[in-house]
Amino acid sequence: MIKKVLPILACALSLIVLMPTHAQSTENPNSEQQSLGTLNFANRSLGNLLFTYQKSGYNLIFSDRLVDASLIIKVSPSAGAPIQRLKRLLAHYQLGLLSDGNSGWLITQATASRQFQLNLHDANTQQPINNASISIDNIPVAHPPRAIALYAGAMQQLTVKAAGYHTLERPLDTLANNVILELQPITTPLIEETLVTASFYQWKKTQIGSQNTLDNIDIKSTPTRGNDPVQAIANLPGVAGSGVSAKPNIRGGADDELLILLDGIELNDPFHLKDFQGLLSGINSHIVDSVAVYTGGYPARYGSKMSGVMDIQPVIPTAEASYNNTLEFNPIYSAITLGHVLKNDENYLLFAARRGNLETTLGQINPDIGAPRFNDTFTKYHWITDSQARYDIGLYSLRDDVELRNVDGDEGETAKSIDNSQYAWLRNQRLFGQYQHNWQLINSYNKNERNGAINEPNNPDESTGSLQEQQHLQSYAAKYHGEWAFLSGNSLAFGGHIKYAKARYTTHAQALRGELATLLGNERIVDNHLQISTEGLQFATYLSYQNTLADQLQLESGLRLDGQTFTGKLRHQLSPRLAARYQYNDHWAIKASAGRFYQAPNIKDLKPADGEITYYTPQKSDHYILGMEYAPSRALTLSAETYLKRIFNPRTRYENMFNPYALLPELAPDRIAIKPDSASAKGLETTVTYAPSNPLKLWAAYSFSEVEDVINGEVVRRSWNQVSSLHFGALVNRHHWSLSTQVHWHSGRPTTTLPSTVSDLTTPIEYQRNSASLPDYITLDIRLSRQWTLNSSQLELYLDITNASNRKNIGFYEVEIAAQNNSYSLERNPERLFPILPTLGLYWYF
Repeated sequence: MIKKVLPILACALSLIVLMPTHAQSTENPNSEQQSLGTLNFANRSLGNLLFTYQKSGYNLIFSDRLVDASLIIKVSPSAGAPIQRLKRLLAHYQLGLLSDGNSGWLITQATASRQFQLNLHDANTQQPINNASISIDNIPVAHPPRAIALYAGAMQQLTVKAAGYHTLERPLDTLANNVILELQPITTPLIEETLVTASFYQWKKTQIGSQNTLDNIDIKSTPTRGNDPVQAIANLPGVAGSGVSAKPNIRGGADDELLILLDGIELNDPFHLKDFQGLLSGINSHIVDSVAVYTGGYPARYGSKMSGVMDIQPVIPTAEASYNNTLEFNPIYSAITLGHVLKNDENYLLFAARRGNLETTLGQINPDIGAPRFNDTFTKYHWITDSQARYDIGLYSLRDDVELRNVDGDEGETAKSIDNSQYAWLRNQRLFGQYQHNWQLINSYNKNERNGAINEPNNPDESTGSLQEQQHLQSYAAKYHGEWAFLSGNSLAFGGHIKYAKARYTTHAQALRGELATLLGNERIVDNHLQISTEGLQFATYLSYQNTLADQLQLESGLRLDGQTFTGKLRHQLSPRLAARYQYNDHWAIKASAGRFYQAPNIKDLKPADGEITYYTPQKSDHYILGMEYAPSRALTLSAETYLKRIFNPRTRYENMFNPYALLPELAPDRIAIKPDSASAKGLETTVTYAPSNPLKLWAAYSFSEVEDVINGEVVRRSWNQVSSLHFGALVNRHHWSLSTQVHWHSGRPTTTLPSTVSDLTTPIEYQRNSASLPDYITLDIRLSRQWTLNSSQLELYLDITNASNRKNIGFYEVEIAAQNNSYSLERNPERLFPILPTLGLYWYF
């Protein structure tokens, strides 16, 4: 079936459909709009940041003589309006930002708005202190008793450090023009102070674990099917993809071991066509501001999954942004995003919706193949009651109605899936001096109906049967997270959640599998008729502490407790975690982490169609990571990490040994249950990035990994193991044009070989699963875009080409049994993955 479905879908994805548009262009170079309200400015060059603003539609005018584009930014202003954030940042470099009266912003030399004389004394002896260092928002400015100049717009948080004294922090607006500050000697107990600030913010703590962050422009400049944020992370070290499914594997983990959070809400399997490999994620790229991806060593606040975390932050509409609204059209989907600022650039409404176009596209090519329909929506209303409290109401939904057919007369295969997932939440965020908290109430609902039939009675390597399955899932949850920043470089985070969940499963699966099942030692008869109802609680609590020692060594320790009741009895798991980062000098840094990560079953994790009637016991994984970072210049960075994961009590999983892309995999004759005693993953990852101040970025990454199960004392490679992988990429922006290219190579995934002939079809044969390998996988992906700025809007035309070289990458070998004189031949026919897929699309920003 898949050998016919994949080419049809490939043709559908590559159909070029464009809206007729007539517009007069100008010569102003603008690019994608994105929300800069929460983007982390730190560790970027000033030139890169200003270019990002220009790409987002802001017309910035400045002179290269005035602005040092190569300067590396050391501080990130708190979240807020993009123009206000840029004003606060530029003030640190004695620069100002003025409106030109139209749509442009002029960067000028700033004039000091205030000067003050600072004198430091010992709190006990009242003697002057002259060896202190002073910084404003972590940027060194002067040594006392010199006068310090302030520029309008700066964040103005003063920090004073001196050997033998406690660090002192003050908001500058509380200080007079001539002030004496007293430093407490370290031998003196520190008197705690509560500082009340005028606006809400979130602390940007340094992340010590294995983390990478992608912003909106990174995602949109990566060539993927459907501008997919989840597919975009496949280029990161430690992330492996199949070339078909959008679901990634993180450092050897299964594809259900990635925690996906959207605006802090945990999503369960958020993919379209999820019952057909999940070809596209349900995350609309237009609502994404940034994505933080952890591939190991993540903090204690993250739980429930044991391999990785994908934390997605949505965009924030602002009054200063040139465009808050977007229309997009391509052969895969049509989308609209609307952002409306309601009051003082603080209250806002964000709405986004997508509707799939694959049904229409397939109807033009081959209407007999089926009708894949999907849509998703995201709505968020954000408002402020006072300067310290913020509230969010959010709604997120995904819906699929997919039918695929492959019939020839009375024989063939049909499959249909209707899936409806909905999430609703209420959040409160409040700041009390150095303490902030965040609580959420969350409701989620999922209904999945799947049915299909196979009728291949004369084919010994196929099956004949049917499947009907329904799942109803619902949950109610409350979450709390708090952070307290105290002293200097110290913070404490704590919180937890409790969730009540219930589920109902109804499954009818019956089939007669072909003789291939007998050869593989499987049961030929499938007869599962199950009705299961379950309910229970999940809960967690955690505590983590991060501190900085001597400005070079950062430590984070954490402890997490998880528990569940719906597995039949109360189970609990304790997870200690420790991470460290040592900044040796301006160029070198070393980091290490060790921790325990559990993955207990979610209430949705039963597999009744495979005969599974009880939940698995919690899996346990111990992570050990050692890494280094080297930055010999501002433009060049190198990093390397080595890791070891030991997995205990891995769950039973179900795979199709030869054809992993079957439409009804539970009924296929090559369906097997894999029951490992333990597992392990180890590897080495290296990355080199070159990003000079001009609009150019080059990068390369190499990964080596070994991912293995231990089954009855035998070591067996996991089916998604990629021993070696190599990525190359380049991004060039020039005036109205943007070009992104990437090459991805990895060694072939494991596969199983069988004897070429057998004497009969009633005796199981001997074979070693995953003892051979598929051919190497190589793909060249390209994205080219061109922008035009109109009077009050902007157009962008883009072309994505995946597998631009049209390489015949082999995804699996399909086994066909043919009768000979006195025996049977087992032929292995290679089945190709997607061919070249060109996708032409259009953005309209307004």
